[in-house]
Amino acid sequence: MQKEDTPNTFAQFPPAMQQAFISLMQAQARSDERLDRFDERLDRLAAQTNAALDRTNAAIDRLTERVNETTAAVERLSREGERLSREGERISRDIEKGHKEMMKLHQDIDKVHKAQGRAENNRGAEVEEFFYNTLMHEPVIGHMQFDKVLSNHMIGKKGKETELDLVLINGNSLAVVEVKSKFHPSDLDQLQKHIDFLRDHSPEFKNYQFYGGIAGFSIPKDVTHAAHEQGYFVLKRRGKVISINTNGMTAQ
Repeated sequence: MQKEDTPNTFAQFPPAMQQAFISLMQAQARSDERLDRFDERLDRLAAQTNAALDRTNAAIDRLTERVNETTAAVERLSREGERLSREGERISRDIEKGHKEMMKLHQDIDKVHKAQGRAENNRGAEVEEFFYNTLMHEPVIGHMQFDKVLSNHMIGKKGKETELDLVLINGNSLAVVEVKSKFHPSDLDQLQKHIDFLRDHSPEFKNYQFYGGIAGFSIPKDVTHAAHEQGYFVLKRRGKVISINTNGMTAQ
């Protein structure tokens, strides 16, 4: 009975109240519509937010994976760096050790060279002393008899001096002897330079005949041959005496 009376009941309200009720219902409808649209926007926003979060999480996961990979690579590089550092230290120690050994080797070589030099000097002095003493006892070269024998004779002016091993002198001839413990072909050039130097710096021997010779305990055949070709005489030791070879000897 009441449901059937509802329209009549609404109609019983004054028109203004009815209009207000209708406006209220319309406002409620609009509000519901706006709420529905808001809910839809919220749903879309939530979906977009969730999608963005999913993408962000995926990016974070990828970044985390890359960070982990980078960290692992850095750790490997760090370990490799430590290994290389240790290897570098070992190599540095080896280099330092090798340098010290090389320095010691150079020192040993230098000692050997000095010892050889002293031995050669001693040998050279022995050779010079032998020929000097022998020629002093019998100052004869071929057909020439000499009156004076000089050893380690210095000639020239100060600053331009040259030492001659042996010089033999008589009234008209002069012989320059190059003495060596070991002879090389180039030593013949040195002999000729000594002869020329003596001639140029000794005007008192201007009219003398100059001769050249080599003397040694052992002289190679090629040096002996070259000496004869250049007109030099050759003195060799034969026990306690001198073997004198004047073949081809000429004044220089």
